[in-house]
Amino acid sequence: MADDRITTESVAVSAQETAPIVLRESETRRLVFKAMIVDKPAAPVRGCFVWQRKRAAEEWEDLTGETLTKLKAGEGYSLVLHSDEVATLLQGIQARKSIYEEHGIVFGQRDYFAETDLPEVVRKIPGEPDSELARALQALDPPELLNLGRSVTSRNSTRSWRSGMRARTRITMMSSSGRTCSRATPGCSPS
Repeated sequence: MADDRITTESVAVSAQETAPIVLRESETRRLVFKAMIVDKPAAPVRGCFVWQRKRAAEEWEDLTGETLTKLKAGEGYSLVLHSDEVATLLQGIQARKSIYEEHGIVFGQRDYFAETDLPEVVRKIPGEPDSELARALQALDPPELLNLGRSVTSRNSTRSWRSGMRARTRITMMSSSGRTCSRATPGCSPS
């Protein structure tokens, strides 16, 4: 259950909630790790395990239950993870750590896409911003770009995460005054 897309949303100056890492899932129940990216370079990911349930045509909701502080002497809980679930958890945590290392804590809601989910020609666009292809794709939204990439799939063994917002702003254009700008450059209108 690898992440193709990770959505983050800032909840504080130094923290972003992320889409949960789904470890085990059926139609009505799932076990997730709710990861959060925090501004702590040595250990930028924290989180908790949560069981969720879903009724027909509803969103997933957290199951609340007994807390460990209410346990009496000799009582306990055990959470067993299968090897594929541990692998999914580790990959999900590493992906979020990579997002922190590459982008830091970013304000607002962002979607990050696995760079390997895009075809090679699309991955080259930031390095060739004046190409005809870059100009043709500049109007596409990140999800549209991801869908285009999936239709011409080219996969590598390593994953690098690109922000949907950042990928759009890295496509640069020349303004009528001859200065290089992007959509995100204030006061710069491309010709």
